Amino acid sequence: ETGLAKVSHDLAETNELVSVHCAELKAMRQDKASVPQLEAVQEEVTNLKQEANNHIHALRETVSTMIGSVKSHFQTATDTVAAHNAEMLKEVRKSYQDELNQSAKLRTDIMNFMRDAQKKMIALEENFAESHASTGDMVRKVASDLEEMSKGLRRDRNNDEVQTKLMQEQLSGVGNTSTSVMRSMEHIS
Repeated sequence: ETGLAKVSHDLAETNELVSVHCAELKAMRQDKASVPQLEAVQEEVTNLKQEANNHIHALRETVSTMIGSVKSHFQTATDTVAAHNAEMLKEVRKSYQDELNQSAKLRTDIMNFMRDAQKKMIALEENFAESHASTGDMVRKVASDLEEMSKGLRRDRNNDEVQTKLMQEQLSGVGNTSTSVMRSMEHIS
């Protein structure tokens, strides 16, 4: 009996399952679409698919154009920045080179000035030494000339004194003679 009960039970379940499937099949038949409805839906789906493909294609072109435009703008900006940086570096290099040239010229001018100043100092020292030697010679010569003049003046003064004494003696002699003559004349007279 248990085998029969089991088969009966399985049969009942299968029967119930078949009933459910039949009900679903009936519902599907009632809900099923007709061929024209399917064709209309298929045409609508095809149209939507075509529109979607067209929109996707248009979006691809727009995105591609925008990407190309952005790339172009980035390239232009990069080129502009690179050109600006290159020009700025060129100006900085030129300015640096100008400063180096100016420093070199200034160094050359200073070296020339120092060399000229050294030459002038040497020439000035030589002139000073020559002037000092010449001045020393002149001072010695003037001192010698003054000494000779002093000796000459002393000699002249001594000669003048001697001559003055001689003249005084002569005048005194003339005075005595005149006094004698005058006395003699007085006697005569």
